[in-house]
Amino acid sequence: ARVLLPGRLQKVLLQWHTPADTPPREEAGEAAAQPAGEDRILQVWNADAGQMEEMLLEDYVFGVVAAEMPAAYHLEALKAQAVAARTRALQPEGGCDEAPGADVCTRSGHCQGYAAEEELRKKWGNEYELYRQRIREAVHATAGEILTWQGEPILVMYHAISGGRTEDVQ
Repeated sequence: ARVLLPGRLQKVLLQWHTPADTPPREEAGEAAAQPAGEDRILQVWNADAGQMEEMLLEDYVFGVVAAEMPAAYHLEALKAQAVAARTRALQPEGGCDEAPGADVCTRSGHCQGYAAEEELRKKWGNEYELYRQRIREAVHATAGEILTWQGEPILVMYHAISGGRTEDVQ
């Protein structure tokens, strides 16, 4: 499996790959993607290290997508996750209430998961460069895009496991 799977996985990923010059689809609806400041610096509470870190928004989004979704997922799913992660990071609620002064924290159960470079090298092993490129492509293709409702970032709520049920948002 260790010999055959990486090669086969790469073939599958290449079949799913969407060329970078494919124009984005426009969707109908009142919630729309709006540009956000790509060079914005976030105050990120690194829960594992127990310290505050300054991070460029797009670098933060890369780490969130890498932590929250398997890199082998379809490129369009990775792009959707990048937009959701960026929107979540810019929500106007006043930041992370776990760490004063932080915009977000790296705890997946509180704000959003985040994976640093060293963690990704261990997690992805021989597939590191391929997966890194896929995540970078998704983040770059959606750079600065957030979802808004009436001019404000939407409240982003997502989870990994629902047990097959969710509560009515009402």
